[in-house]
Amino acid sequence: MNSLKHHILSGLFMWVFSMQAQQRPNVLWINADDLGLELGCYGNLEVKTPNIDRLAKQGVLYKRAYATAPICSASRSSMITGMYPTSVNSQDHRTINMTPLPDGIEPITTYFRRAGYFCSNGNSHNMFRGGKGDFNFLADNIFDGTDWRQRKEGQPFFAQVQIHEPPHRDFVKDKEHPISADNVTLPACYPNHPLLRADWAMYLESVQACDKQVGIILDRLEKDGLAENTIVFFFGDNGRPHLRDKQFLYEGGLQVPLIVRYPNHFKPKIVEKELVSLIDVSATSLELVEIKLPNYLQGNIFLGKKASKREFVYGFRDRAGDAVENMRSICNGRYKLIWNRTPDRPWMQLSSYKKVSILHSHYIIYYMKRVN
Repeated sequence: MNSLKHHILSGLFMWVFSMQAQQRPNVLWINADDLGLELGCYGNLEVKTPNIDRLAKQGVLYKRAYATAPICSASRSSMITGMYPTSVNSQDHRTINMTPLPDGIEPITTYFRRAGYFCSNGNSHNMFRGGKGDFNFLADNIFDGTDWRQRKEGQPFFAQVQIHEPPHRDFVKDKEHPISADNVTLPACYPNHPLLRADWAMYLESVQACDKQVGIILDRLEKDGLAENTIVFFFGDNGRPHLRDKQFLYEGGLQVPLIVRYPNHFKPKIVEKELVSLIDVSATSLELVEIKLPNYLQGNIFLGKKASKREFVYGFRDRAGDAVENMRSICNGRYKLIWNRTPDRPWMQLSSYKKVSILHSHYIIYYMKRVN
């Protein structure tokens, strides 16, 4: 009799837990490689980004969001752990001698999974392919799969979808809405040279290609009937893939777009000017689904009942490929201090990634087509 009672109570407990889990909101991170603020919703009139613009109208747009590192793998490691890259030995881009996370530090997927969430990491072009997983630390089984459709029926999910190709180099063309190099406005730090104008036009077309990927992801979410119960975070993992931007601690390397949508919970068409760091996305994601935060997290909660304002954002730049430097930055949104701790190194030392990308024959052919 006691055994039967135990089984009935256990079954009832699991049923209640299952029902509670189904009611919990999902969390979706849409992570675009090398994306700056060149979007219609951020005031750029030279690009067509209707999907991202629509997402901004439906949610909260952050004008002053910053990555913790101006390069992808160090930035991603910071987001997936909620720790600054220097705290988990992940500050070098694709660390050669990777180490496990320090004792007691776990990827945030661990906390989602303990709460019953399915955790996935997929590629925007094909969700059955895994997204980027180079987080600069040794760890196994961070994710359960690549697609939220692989979860059990009714199971809530935490999904990260990587938009890798656009606007990451190599750039891609947008045949539907080509951008003329003659009509673009270069950032003030670049000389007005035809090759740079062509390169910038190609970047903007890649941004438009990125927007189309965002549209596909959001349409898929809608088709699955999940849009109303999913908190969507859209951001760039670091700044633009250009000289003086990616791999550098200037605004072009660290400032990124950030948009958050949660239907019927956050007011739409909100533009927020408070400082936010991408390290805050992990803490905020856990808090919004009522998962207890580990006390070691270094990020702030920037949305919800426990939201707090940030006074400064911090940047970290160490080895990036074959370019070895050591820099730190602190910014209050108006002023930035960059501490160059390797002043003996040339400011423009070799970066093979950029040299190969910029001089690739694809770029030269594209440029010649533009100017002839």
